[in-house]
Amino acid sequence: MTTALAGKSILEYTGLYTKCRRAEFAVYEFLHRLNQFRKDRDGVVMVEAIVVVPFIFLFSVGILTFGFVMLEREQVITGLRDATRYLARCNATIGCSEEIAKNIAFYGNPAGTGALRVLDWGDDLGDISFTYPGNTCASATIPMPPDCAPTIEGYTSHQLPLTPLYGALEIGAITVTETHQQRNIGW
Repeated sequence: MTTALAGKSILEYTGLYTKCRRAEFAVYEFLHRLNQFRKDRDGVVMVEAIVVVPFIFLFSVGILTFGFVMLEREQVITGLRDATRYLARCNATIGCSEEIAKNIAFYGNPAGTGALRVLDWGDDLGDISFTYPGNTCASATIPMPPDCAPTIEGYTSHQLPLTPLYGALEIGAITVTETHQQRNIGW
């Protein structure tokens, strides 16, 4: 029995030595490949781009959509202010009317020609209403003299078209509601 074990350890004799060496080599090979993979820089930029680009795209679309909504809102406010200012500075000799004021609000000119300031705002010319708080005269003729109606108030409410981002996020349509009050001056 001594001769069979001569020069060999018990692990070599039982065959466990070879199995341990193979396992040790497999672990070494795995760690070596893992280290090479860690040091390899090929494809790093592509992986970063795959992670970052969708967020940048959504952020950009969000900024553009918000800018579009703010522009449309500003156009509605400007149109309402222009129409109310027109009525506040009217007198009976030039033939003012609420319809001309609405044309100024919707189209930017008294004739009501050209493109609308805001898409779908003013198709029926019923989106703006004018009130005359403090009206002391019995007649409701337009234009009102300054001593009858000291102020003119314009009111509008407009639902902006649904944007693709808001539709995807299920935010819904945005409604712009504005009121502008102007002192009645007349000319």
